[in-house]
Amino acid sequence: MIKIQKLHKEYNNKIVLQNVSFKAKKGEITGLIGPNGSGKSTLIRILLGLENSQMGMALIDGKKYSQLGDNPFGIVGSFLDSCQPYPTRTGFQHLRWIGLACGVDRNRCKECLELVGLSEAKNKK
Repeated sequence: MIKIQKLHKEYNNKIVLQNVSFKAKKGEITGLIGPNGSGKSTLIRILLGLENSQMGMALIDGKKYSQLGDNPFGIVGSFLDSCQPYPTRTGFQHLRWIGLACGVDRNRCKECLELVGLSEAKNKK
């Protein structure tokens, strides 16, 4: 479960996140929706331990990302907009490449695409 509690973040006196709280339970699909600059990526970066918040907590299974152990990739996967995928790879090839780095087998990658409804698009670049 992901738990965000009273998260607050400012950049140069501009409030990006103000008292944000929610839970995303295991087995549910949760999306962050909002216009550019509304704090979606900042919230994810805080959850992944890439940024700090001024107040609040961002937890995965009751722990901060840094406390998830030796292989946090086995628990959490992310693809931030600042990442530049390889333009010659298909979506499945890129997912498989990340899966190999994390010890995820080919069939599980296929299952993940099916789970999120992207099987039909797996060969698109």
